[in-house]
Amino acid sequence: MNDKARELAIQAHLEEFSALRAELLELIKWRENLIFFSLAISGALFSFAFSSQSSNSAESLSPKLALYLVSPLASVIGGLWMTNTWRIRRIGLYIRDVTTPRLNAALESFDSKVHMGGVIKVFEWQASSHRIFYQWPRLLFEWMVLVTTFVLSGVTAQLILLRNTQGSIIQRIAQLDFPMFYVIDWALVVLIFLVLSDRILEGRRQRAASVIVQ
Repeated sequence: MNDKARELAIQAHLEEFSALRAELLELIKWRENLIFFSLAISGALFSFAFSSQSSNSAESLSPKLALYLVSPLASVIGGLWMTNTWRIRRIGLYIRDVTTPRLNAALESFDSKVHMGGVIKVFEWQASSHRIFYQWPRLLFEWMVLVTTFVLSGVTAQLILLRNTQGSIIQRIAQLDFPMFYVIDWALVVLIFLVLSDRILEGRRQRAASVIVQ
């Protein structure tokens, strides 16, 4: 490979990295906005549910329906958050496992050609065990925020719906206006909690691996 080809290869890899970085930043921005969006929707639904003080059961049905919507909407938005997270992670892995080795190989070849003395390495932070190790506290705090946003809001709505019922748990659910929806809502709450928990467990495994490497 001649010098011109090496320069073109390095430039191509840098352009690819720039494009991936721009996409990464856009995904991160969109993902973080989902948290505020979910909080806004849940807050609006809770506000609407408590806004009516009518004693007429027919008129109070609409506010109750708002509580049934908290769990599915929070779960769907939580699912979108995780989808964006997986896309971000795939881009990060591609940069670490594909772009970085190719660029470093091109730089190493160029460095050897011009005898600069010492091989140039870029993007080493992507594969650094220190990055994974210190990422753990941020992941833990992030997990607590996500559970509060996407899980706790749904759990609160579910408990409020049972507030004026009596008997065993099955009897109390049967007294609700939409018991089937109530059960489905609980299933969604549990599902999104498990998905979020799997993320924090994966972060813990990565941290343990970084300790072994060190």
